[in-house]
Amino acid sequence: MGHLAAMLLYHLQPAEAFRGFVSLIQSHHFMDFFMATQESSRRRVKMRFDFFESVFQERLPLLWSHFQALDVTPDLFLMPWLLTLFSSVLPLRTVCRVWDAVLLKGEPYAYQTALGFLRYKEHSLLTASFEGCIRLLNPTANNWDPSQGGVSTPRGVGDIQVPSRADDAAMSFDEDRFFKCVGECEIDPSLFGNWLAKQRLSEEKAELLEL
Repeated sequence: MGHLAAMLLYHLQPAEAFRGFVSLIQSHHFMDFFMATQESSRRRVKMRFDFFESVFQERLPLLWSHFQALDVTPDLFLMPWLLTLFSSVLPLRTVCRVWDAVLLKGEPYAYQTALGFLRYKEHSLLTASFEGCIRLLNPTANNWDPSQGGVSTPRGVGDIQVPSRADDAAMSFDEDRFFKCVGECEIDPSLFGNWLAKQRLSEEKAELLEL
């Protein structure tokens, strides 16, 4: 949750940031992810992962096959991406644009961003080992380290870490190419809605058959 709080505090006064944080975690996928100990939430999390795996296999088949061979599963990268809304892996400026789009277009854009990130890194990922893929998928080193310089401490943050662009990876990040990759992975919101509806219907039918 720290990444979410830091992002909100960077742009808002503490009281406004708190209200925004409460609203944010009650929307989209957050509540199910944070309450994954409950059976119903676990099922909804699985539905989301199944949806992502289906579009991943369809849009990036070569990378999908490479991940299958290495046993790189979405739970190794998708969960932290979604829980931080990509603030743990993308530079600050890029994260702000992603957040704007997710809040405007809804949860499907988060999965579109995830596919776009994979496409952006596809060449490097296809030539990487298991360990190399994990490093490429979770490039967190220094990305949120205020000691590296870059941005000033947000209002009321205290010792919370905030994004920095001073890290070499962040400085070399090609934002235009990244958003081009995201655009090439467009997901129709109705596709996501229909997927969840069908999965829930199948689940309800299975529960009725068990009665």
